[in-house]
Amino acid sequence: EFRGLSKDTIKQYKYLLNNFVAWLDKDVKDVTSDDIRLFLSEYSKINDISDRTKDSKRLILCSFYQFLHQNGYIKVNPAIAVEPIKYKQKVRQPLSHMEVELIRRACKTDFDEALFETFYSTGCRVSEVANMKISDIDFENEQIKVCGKGDKERFVLLTPRAALSLKFYFEKRHDNVDAVFVSETKGHKPLGKSSLEHMIKDIGK
Repeated sequence: EFRGLSKDTIKQYKYLLNNFVAWLDKDVKDVTSDDIRLFLSEYSKINDISDRTKDSKRLILCSFYQFLHQNGYIKVNPAIAVEPIKYKQKVRQPLSHMEVELIRRACKTDFDEALFETFYSTGCRVSEVANMKISDIDFENEQIKVCGKGDKERFVLLTPRAALSLKFYFEKRHDNVDAVFVSETKGHKPLGKSSLEHMIKDIGK
C-alpha cells in the first residue's frame, strides 16, 4: 500500500503469502531456498497453473523476502537462490473478421453486446473494464477515461457501434449506480473482474 500498488496486486500478494504461511511447518524467518522451490512446485500442481503464472508467484515470494532482508528481519535472503522459471512467451492472435461477427451473433442481450463491444473497441484489461464509470464516458467524442496499472489514467476510444451498444444498455437499466457494468440479479452491484471474465468467456465459447 505504501508503494502505491493497485488493490488487485495487493490482493494477489496477500492471497499467495497466506497460502505460503499456511503451508509452512516453520517460521517464515527460517525458510530455505528449497522450501520456496517445493512450495512453488506443489502450488502449481494443486492449482494447475502455467509456468508463466508460477514465475509470477515466485516473484511475489522474492519481493517478500527482499523486504524482510532489506529491513533487517532476516540476515540471509533465501529467495535469491531460487531460479527464474522458464516459460514460452506466446504471441496472442487477433480475432478474424469472421470470428468477430460470430461473437456478435452470440450476444443475446443488450448487456452482452455492450460488454463485448466495449472490450473489442477499447482493448482494455478486464480490471479496467470492471472499474469503468458512466461519468467518465464522453459520448460526444466517443471516448472513456480508464484507470490502468499504477493508477495511471488514460483515454480509450469507443467505436460508434460500442457507444451505441452502451447507450442501449443504459436505457434498459433502472438504477443510479455509476459503474458501467452491474449485476441485474444482485441489486445492481458493480460486476467484479472474475464475473466479467466468466461472462466474456461464455460469449466467446
